[in-house]
Amino acid sequence: MSAISISLIMPALNAQAFIKEALDSVARQSGGLAGVEVIVADGGSSDDTRQIATRYAFVRVLDGVDNGIYEGFNRGLAGAQGDIIGFLNADDLLAEGALNIVRENFGRPDSPDHISGGVTHGNPPETGPVQYHATPMSVPGLLFGIPAINGRFFHRKLMKDLNGFAPQAGLAADREFLLRVLKSDANGGNIARVLYHYRVHSGSTTIAGDSAARARVWRAELELADYLERQNIVNGRDRKWTGRTRALARLKQRLAANRIPANTAAYQDRSHLPSAWHQTVPALIAWRYWRGKLSGY
Repeated sequence: MSAISISLIMPALNAQAFIKEALDSVARQSGGLAGVEVIVADGGSSDDTRQIATRYAFVRVLDGVDNGIYEGFNRGLAGAQGDIIGFLNADDLLAEGALNIVRENFGRPDSPDHISGGVTHGNPPETGPVQYHATPMSVPGLLFGIPAINGRFFHRKLMKDLNGFAPQAGLAADREFLLRVLKSDANGGNIARVLYHYRVHSGSTTIAGDSAARARVWRAELELADYLERQNIVNGRDRKWTGRTRALARLKQRLAANRIPANTAAYQDRSHLPSAWHQTVPALIAWRYWRGKLSGY
């Protein structure tokens, strides 16, 4: 049996501040880098991102122009040669020993189509608390949970069969892709091993740790609910979850806009809530439950 090859896809745009650390985390992987490639999909950087990336023998740089990170992911996917696909952001780190864990799991006789490992969120990235994917994937989990897609690795065939990401789903394109993985009945599983470290910093679109980043995530969740229904990705009984996502996102937006503390009389005044209040309560319950479990991601 031939050795398992791995492609790590890294969209990058003016990422000189962190990309060296990200690529060093690959260079430090135990077990050697035979069969490992990092595809840097550079979106037209004007700083030293490209020059730094080309110093590494395992890196291939694909030049182009992307309208967002998911177009970069797709461009990298189109050029990937590895059996297994992973995603490494230019400002994050691959966990120590992650690639050996990936090889072990995909090298089993009952090789899965995808695996989900643990992640951290911190600054420095390795210092954050570890969160594992504690449950199987589900529609409510994928809508309300933390979309830690970088803690996942996929067979390239699965990614190709599903046509990669849908950039039109916006910042929630990772959730939308994972919903299609769920609907495909692909064989996957969770492993209690840390694979990835997210960096929390002010330049991050979704993990900046401030109210503006949270607002962007809420808008993305609202847009995702609308997109899923338009594309008929969810239907029947699953549509109740997109309705609840919509109600929750709008509630969050209104609370943030009005800065209403939860322990005040104004908060108890239902006039600031969406009209679909009957959906908001179960949505809040689902959100609290899944956020604590990484929702099977």
